[in-house]
Amino acid sequence: TPSAVSEAVASAKSSLDGDASVAFVSCTVTRDVDEVRSEFASALPGVPIHGLTSSGALLTKGGSRGGAVGVLLISSGEEGTFATSYEAESGEKAAEVLKGTMESPAAILMSATPGAEEGIIDALKEKFPGVPVYGGTAADNELSGAWSVFSADPPPP
Repeated sequence: TPSAVSEAVASAKSSLDGDASVAFVSCTVTRDVDEVRSEFASALPGVPIHGLTSSGALLTKGGSRGGAVGVLLISSGEEGTFATSYEAESGEKAAEVLKGTMESPAAILMSATPGAEEGIIDALKEKFPGVPVYGGTAADNELSGAWSVFSADPPPP
């Protein structure tokens, strides 16, 4: 995992103009998600991470890759800011934390686990009326609950 993350970060940085403002990270569920999270957090200190697992493979410039990790880095320069919020048990709590971090975002990108999507969207609509919400659902290979969403912060004990 360390070499895969290092390669993904180097590749993403090669086409980045400026410092990374946010990292959109994905890995297949066959990876150790906490190790992936930890490696990206170490490779991109201070950069908000928005991560989720995928089933089967990741789509890359080179095609579909099984067992992969990937990252999209965005640099906003001085035009914008990014924040992430993660709460394993409560979409309402995540929305509340995000509100404390970013009062009025232009848009929200969210990832959720299966079954939690609508509750999270409702919480975001309540805290951020009129703000568009985009996103998707984490996945695993067997719909067994092995899916995951994550940020740069380690999960609570």
